[in-house]
Amino acid sequence: MAAGAVADLYLMTGELDEAKANLDEAIGTATRNCTELHQADCHLKYARLYLELGDNEKARDSWAEDKKIIDRCGYHLRDAESYLLCARLHIARGEKEMAQASLANAKETSEQMGYRRSEGDIKDAERRLLDL
Repeated sequence: MAAGAVADLYLMTGELDEAKANLDEAIGTATRNCTELHQADCHLKYARLYLELGDNEKARDSWAEDKKIIDRCGYHLRDAESYLLCARLHIARGEKEMAQASLANAKETSEQMGYRRSEGDIKDAERRLLDL
């Protein structure tokens, strides 16, 4: 799953073409190996990528696929990230109340799990929410 990890780096540095290439490689490997948990991670990263590219529909579709796999497999390790991504989707669509609810879920889940990795992203989403 190294390509997916590299995609994270490319997403953080804004190298979106490289992120997509790495995600394409990672999802191909995960699909061939029937590893749904890795597929879920890839869909979550695709959703982040598409949001960065301004393609809200593809972002929503990728998030929905991630959510479907998570619900089917009971893979809730990424719930905080999923809620945060959902909040960002609502922010992009100007849906303030829905964004607030998803962001509250992201914060609560992060705190319950001791998941500190998304603190900066949560603060960024809170700033964007103020602009709505």
